[in-house]
Amino acid sequence: MLVRHKTYQRQNLFLTLFVFALILTCMMARLGYLMIYRADYHGGLAKELHESGLSKLSGGKFSTATAIFWRAMFPCLRSLSYTVRSKSQSG
Repeated sequence: MLVRHKTYQRQNLFLTLFVFALILTCMMARLGYLMIYRADYHGGLAKELHESGLSKLSGGKFSTATAIFWRAMFPCLRSLSYTVRSKSQSG
């Protein structure tokens, strides 16, 4: 009779794959719950946020979310480049 020995690595691999599959299944179930049962609630929140946030951030002008993001990030990037430039010129 052939006896198969499971090594420690094989047991560890099976446990890891089982935990991975369990987490993946839970995440898919959560995604399905949010997309099917909570879609109206989250869709309404997103629409309100988009309508109020876009008009406040763009100053009343039409602008895309990408333009708003870069406008918000530009002062930080500009100050960072000035800091790097001033340190390289003084040193």
